Amino acid sequence: MSYNVIPKTLGERITFCLKASQLKKKDLTKYLNVSPEKVNRFIRNEEIPDQDQKCAIADYLAGGNYDWIIHGVNITNRIPDKDNDPDTIDDISSLPF
Repeated sequence: MSYNVIPKTLGERITFCLKASQLKKKDLTKYLNVSPEKVNRFIRNEEIPDQDQKCAIADYLAGGNYDWIIHGVNITNRIPDKDNDPDTIDDISSLPF
């Protein structure tokens, strides 16, 4: 699996991270507490996760790298904290990319 090209869509990045982490869609479904169909819609880019779901996806699949998983850019290692400071820093050292 190549880490040189960032997948273009959120769905592609979710799929990429699931594979890189050896996780299944059902793992993400359980973590987000949503239906399997909702996760499938995220992956097919038919539905955009809400802000809480975006933060949870970034935390679960990308070690908190919100910009990478949600926007496809790696300009920061920060994840918005929906309740407090939008610039809260999380550790992303475990990322495979």
